[in-house]
Amino acid sequence: MSPDEVPLTGIVRPGLWELVVEQDRAGRPRINRINYEICVLQALREGVRCKEIWVEGADRYRNPDDDVPQDFAVHRVRYYQALNQPLDGQTFVTGVQQTMAHWLARLHAALPTNPSVTLRPQGKNRIRLTPLAPLPAPQH
Repeated sequence: MSPDEVPLTGIVRPGLWELVVEQDRAGRPRINRINYEICVLQALREGVRCKEIWVEGADRYRNPDDDVPQDFAVHRVRYYQALNQPLDGQTFVTGVQQTMAHWLARLHAALPTNPSVTLRPQGKNRIRLTPLAPLPAPQH
């Protein structure tokens, strides 16, 4: 199989390209079928988990449209207000990015001075966490 005939984007993760796209004896790119099929199954698993792909009749992996209220299109503004979310998708994404940047900056500032965390410049285990003290046993 030629890589031109097989969809790779969105199926094969970037770090796995070398395992899926090989060179034949003539030096032409060739798809390793077994590795490609494993990547397809992994992509399918991820799609089912996030309901990008749904399975008819499986309650856990049902159609995501069934999770939205039936009158969502009519009362969209009301639902967004109840969830305290902006109607504009870009405004939502910007807010999430700002929140993530804020907490990442706090982590970055606190991590070097945290006595329970040791950062090593090299080696296998570069982040070392001091084990937490066990919690007391519950009363019941």
